[in-house]
Amino acid sequence: MPESQPSLRQKIWKLAGDASTIQFLWQVTISVAAASRVVSVMPSNWYPPQYWLTGGAVLFGTWASVATIWVVGRWLELRVIRWWNPPALDITAQSGARSATITLLHSGSPATWIADGRIAEMLSDNLNPSPELFQVVLDKGGRLMKSIDLSDGEWAQFVIASERTSEWYPASFVVRRGNDDCMIPDSGAVVEIAFRRDGAKNLIRRFKVKRTRSEVHIENA
Repeated sequence: MPESQPSLRQKIWKLAGDASTIQFLWQVTISVAAASRVVSVMPSNWYPPQYWLTGGAVLFGTWASVATIWVVGRWLELRVIRWWNPPALDITAQSGARSATITLLHSGSPATWIADGRIAEMLSDNLNPSPELFQVVLDKGGRLMKSIDLSDGEWAQFVIASERTSEWYPASFVVRRGNDDCMIPDSGAVVEIAFRRDGAKNLIRRFKVKRTRSEVHIENA
């Protein structure tokens, strides 16, 4: 059966419940009230264009002022919320049969997170094959993004190292460098990840990754 269409009353309530719509209506109401008040006390001997221009100036001036107050108030509200309940990440690492994963659990006020990584050092005498920085690709609910918005209780994750299989070659061990892979020996490497958001120092974590016979192993460095 086809889905029933929402009634007019339901549509009106949905529209009224939209915060941006309420904001707009308040701006219009206050601006029109201010303009009406000014026009009502104007001298009766003014020409019509004077009424129109003065009323229009008051209308749009009041509208701009109310909108500015709203934006500044919202900006201050977000700052107070962040000060009172700052964003934080609980970072955990999990070993696996074929890959090592890092999970980010967000708490506090909403924030946008970005992660940069680099192979800091090798766990053997091998030379570092790729010491330059790379941007981590984060997975939130199956969506791959280079920056993620997280609210309290939300989480994201990414694979830091894994086996790479091929039809023609033995499985190799790689560090996942965003959209690229870097092959490393089974003895492993130390990978440094810097998690960053606006208005805060970078949160830096270092992890040892290596491949054993049974798993891709990860631990804090």
